[in-house]
Amino acid sequence: MKFTHWSMNLLYGAVLTLISAASLPAIAEDELPTATQDFQNYCAQCHGAEGRGDGPMAAELQTAPSDLTRIAARNDGVFSSEDVYYTIEGLDMSVSHVAGDMPVWGFWFMGQAVGEGILLEDAEPAEDRVRDRIEALVDYLETLQE
Repeated sequence: MKFTHWSMNLLYGAVLTLISAASLPAIAEDELPTATQDFQNYCAQCHGAEGRGDGPMAAELQTAPSDLTRIAARNDGVFSSEDVYYTIEGLDMSVSHVAGDMPVWGFWFMGQAVGEGILLEDAEPAEDRVRDRIEALVDYLETLQE
């Protein structure tokens, strides 16, 4: 398999993110944060507490954070849960991810779900927790639409 510049960056970023996240203690299923907590902990620094793109870190970024209250408005009134899910997961490689401003949250959440485990058996049950967590964030973002 021949790796392109982008695929090598993705692979390198994924490994670094997993190593960083795996150095944290695993979050047990019964301790998972709510979508509101995840939004405030992981999104609000850039997107703002109300999702308008005006978080305290916004001015420091190469690409301005999106106003998350206007996702549907930017898409002819349609809130695509699938598109939003893939953006949060980070595997869509959108401009914000390629520029390095928005973390690949799917890798980060997986690292938290697996913890220090390195076996495939540790990752398999964690996948459902990560999916549920991202879906909850998507549902939360849908409530913010204007």
